[in-house]
Amino acid sequence: MTEIARDYVILAWERPSSDGNEQLLGYEVEKSMAGGGGTYVSAGYVDAGTLSFRVTRLHEGCDYMFRVSAENRVGLSQPATTERPITVKLPFGKH
Repeated sequence: MTEIARDYVILAWERPSSDGNEQLLGYEVEKSMAGGGGTYVSAGYVDAGTLSFRVTRLHEGCDYMFRVSAENRVGLSQPATTERPITVKLPFGKH
């Protein structure tokens, strides 16, 4: 994660160490409200050359989990998931 604001988060990641011997097509980015039973919904998709994504439509003060899956011709990889919930809020003020 590189930036948190009151209604968005910018996530960043590294290329996977293995591509399954297939060219990477892109990355699926998903979000889930923490405590929401682990249900993830798509936040967007980026091409294989992009290693960051601005997740929008978030609610200030809410906690979210995020995950990113690499995709190749065979399908999606196991997702890389944030280790702990991220609270969406202004970067200054009361914590």
